[in-house]
This record gives sequence, structure tokens and C-alpha cells, in this order.
Amino acid sequence: MLTSSFLTLLSTVLVTLHGVHAQANPQLEVESIDAQFDNSYLVPDLLATFDPVAYLTVSYNGAPVSAGTLIAVNDTQTAPTITITAANSTVTLPSTLTLAMVDPGAIGKLSTPGPTRHWLVNGVTVGSNGALVIPETSITAYGAPYPDEADAPHRYAIVLWDQPSTFAPQGDLATGPQPITQFNLNDYVT
Repeated sequence: MLTSSFLTLLSTVLVTLHGVHAQANPQLEVESIDAQFDNSYLVPDLLATFDPVAYLTVSYNGAPVSAGTLIAVNDTQTAPTITITAANSTVTLPSTLTLAMVDPGAIGKLSTPGPTRHWLVNGVTVGSNGALVIPETSITAYGAPYPDEADAPHRYAIVLWDQPSTFAPQGDLATGPQPITQFNLNDYVT
């Protein structure tokens, strides 16, 4: 049943940017999300390394979600709103970013043949108050989480990367729309 399925949302920014839901101290928030990625085995299950310099506030239907929170699948049917906050005043946020939402599966049970891409957008920019401006054209349009009910809660990571002007996606991921499917996140961003 759709409403009884849950997922775990872990937000990130990796431009080493990664992130989640705001605290009073941005540096502590970044350190917290770094630890959560390690504790949930997103490093190394999804990312080879993780060195965040910012965090994301992810909100579904206007309600912010903290890392590691169980969320009813029902509450994730529309794309979230996302804001980004730098860890400190020495961090300059990039002008153009790539956004991905990826499901590496439940802890201890990696998706085979690999993590599932639920959202992939290039050309994301930062608007007023850190709100992400997400272009209407995406490589993979937002696809709500829908883990198998027999599984333990899945881990969903929303990650951002600095998108240099020389970035050129390869193969099928050069243009959209592409379906929700398995995805090697490390290969795409390197």
C-alpha cells in the first residue's frame, strides 16, 4: 500500500557540496550531514568520498525534512523545494549546478545492478535566499520514491555538484527525457 511505504531522505550538496535541514550553526549542520552519510553507508555505497561545504534544506509540501527521517511515500509525490546554505562565509556557491536524487537501496541491500536515478537536472542555479532554480528541462524528470514494500526503508540522497562550463554529459544522459533507471552517479560527475 502506497501510504504504508516509507523512505529515508538524506539531502546533500556535493561540489563538494552536501546537505540537509537547517540548524542554527551551518558548519555544525554540514558536519552532521557528513556523519549521516557515513553512518547510513552512502559512503561508499553511493559516493566514493564525501566532503560537504554546504547543506540543503529539502521541503516536501512546505514541510522541511531532516536527514534520516522516515517519510511516507505518499508525501513525496511532487518534487521538493530545495534551498542551499554555505557552511561558512569562506564558501562561494557555484553559479551552475547539477542536481541528482538517487536511491542506493536499503542499508545492507544495494540495488542491483546499481543505484536508481529518480531525478537528474543540469543547469540548476541559486536564486534569492538560496532557493534552487531548477530548469523545466531535465535529463530525468522528478520521479517520486516508490520502494518495494517488502524492503526496509530506502535511502534517497539529493546531491548537488558544481557544473563547470566545460561539463558535457555523455551518451543517453546528454539529453532528456530519460527514464528512472539504474545509474552510476560517480561516473556521471567525473
